[in-house]
Amino acid sequence: MLSMTGYAYIEEIIDNYQISIEIQSLNSRFLDIYIDCPSYFLSYDQIIKQQVSDHAKRGKIKLVIKIIDLNPSINISLNLPLTKAYFNVYQQIIDELKLQDNIQLNHFINTESILNIQSDRDLEKIWNLIQPYLDKALNTLSAQKKLEGTSTLHNIEELYNNIQNDFKQVKELIPQSIEPYIDKIKSKLKDLLNNTYDEQRVLMEAGILASKMDVNEEIERLNHHLNQFDHIIHTEDQVGRKLEFLTQEILREMNTIGNKINQHVVSTHIINMKNTLEQIKEQIRNIE
Repeated sequence: MLSMTGYAYIEEIIDNYQISIEIQSLNSRFLDIYIDCPSYFLSYDQIIKQQVSDHAKRGKIKLVIKIIDLNPSINISLNLPLTKAYFNVYQQIIDELKLQDNIQLNHFINTESILNIQSDRDLEKIWNLIQPYLDKALNTLSAQKKLEGTSTLHNIEELYNNIQNDFKQVKELIPQSIEPYIDKIKSKLKDLLNNTYDEQRVLMEAGILASKMDVNEEIERLNHHLNQFDHIIHTEDQVGRKLEFLTQEILREMNTIGNKINQHVVSTHIINMKNTLEQIKEQIRNIE
């Protein structure tokens, strides 16, 4: 079982590049990957997302990659014709509007295309440097999610055992709840009919009422769902969505049993089971 929350950070200097990778994972119903990396590296966005998705199936994951070239090879040249054209336009503005201003260097600093910047970055080389460290960071994240998931599993196991204890009581109490109900019907009919009534007819009517209270199928289904739940949490890692669906089915059977057997002693255990199931659902929201 894996938690959806985790954190990993790696920083390395390799081949004149300082590389840092930070990964944070939070709860989310679906897989949502956000990548923050240098703009020149955006062409690797989909490749990085694929590598992340190999390690996670659910969660909101923020990945920050920082790359610093410690020995950059950059050529910067001035686009002189364009600079002169900007200068003439600025001067015309000053003359036409009779502004008390002089053209300064800072007028050109943010002007597009004034400076031609050429870099000899080898993106494939940078990716080959980053990729194993990204994989290392993702493995660290997975290990932390596994550790937190183990803690969550222990909590779920304890809650699951509480449900099974209440369920055992329900199965033992249901037959005891139906028989007194039939006797009560017979007694009331006796009083209403002054002790003169058709015994077979009363038994038939009582049987019909008892059949409406029959929950054998619901008990069977609930028992199956609970066994399936126990199997999943102990044999699979990425179980969040399966368990979300399964808890809905478990709740449906609990509600049906509670509605059919409207006896206080049974209802108390059903309510306990439903409350415990809600606590399990809270735990499931934290797992992948």
